[in-house]
Amino acid sequence: MGKVSEEKPLLYHYTNAAGLTGIITSQKIYATSIAYLNDAEEQIGYLKRRLPVLLSQWTLDALKSQLATTPHSVECSEEEIRERAADISQRLHSGIMELSLELDDPYIASFSAPPRTDPNDGLLSQWRGYGQDGGYAIVFETTGIESLLELESKAFHHQTLLLCDVDYHYDGSSEHGTPLPETLEDEHKVQDAIRQFVVSGARELLEQMYQPLVQLSIRSKHRGFQEESEVRIAALRSVPRVWREEKRDGEARPQKELFFRPRSGLLIPYVKLFGTSNLGRNAVLPIRKVIVGPHPDKTKRRESVERLLQQHGIAADVIESSIPYLGY
Repeated sequence: MGKVSEEKPLLYHYTNAAGLTGIITSQKIYATSIAYLNDAEEQIGYLKRRLPVLLSQWTLDALKSQLATTPHSVECSEEEIRERAADISQRLHSGIMELSLELDDPYIASFSAPPRTDPNDGLLSQWRGYGQDGGYAIVFETTGIESLLELESKAFHHQTLLLCDVDYHYDGSSEHGTPLPETLEDEHKVQDAIRQFVVSGARELLEQMYQPLVQLSIRSKHRGFQEESEVRIAALRSVPRVWREEKRDGEARPQKELFFRPRSGLLIPYVKLFGTSNLGRNAVLPIRKVIVGPHPDKTKRRESVERLLQQHGIAADVIESSIPYLGY
């Protein structure tokens, strides 16, 4: 599985003025609890839609293979085999859903790939999200983000910490489009664990499914968001029960502190990633450019961003998007 930087050397992070100022001054990126993002099916979309179809087929294939290769096995009709496979897959799916909701606490920081047309203009759908208030796109060098993730992983405990492309699913049918190579790789690991479980009945084999299923669930989004071409940092913070076990097993790295910010009367959980105060003075964010989104006053906005970057010693270009969107 290759690095994201091999195909996407730059990543765009769209934000508002407060977000831009916070990132520049703190040198940190905030990752929001996956349950509070703008896709109602985050994390559970894959588990509810695509996974049941795959489990059904994988279990049936494994059961047929076992019966075909087991000497003196009791002959079963096709209907009996399918009923047995359906029962196993349903119990597996129920257990996976319960375990995921109990143990997984992912936090997501979102980026977009550069627009296919003019990369200096940004993506119109993103600018529309900021309306009359306008927005900004911070352009990061991907290899720099990957290096910071390595430092972050050494300094703090994360159950999972990765930078990944988002795979956009259709529904539970074969209309998945072309899955990403890493999706196929993780699905193969789950399929192999199911095959071994059906053959041996050893429940500990199902533990092999956990990590690939975590990655599949946090990498998947509904096809309606496909235009965003999202790349995301996913940081899984251990839930209290898991964290206690990790510390008993000798985990010495601290866990990320949990913060909350208000939004429309709701408290949104998030964690802060990176930061020179945490990872060392050389762990600066790899900012290469800031794009000022469409706005009647975008020239003055550009000038103020230039002053902000200069004050913090950041050598990055600041440009204005040429998209003539007024934000109405």
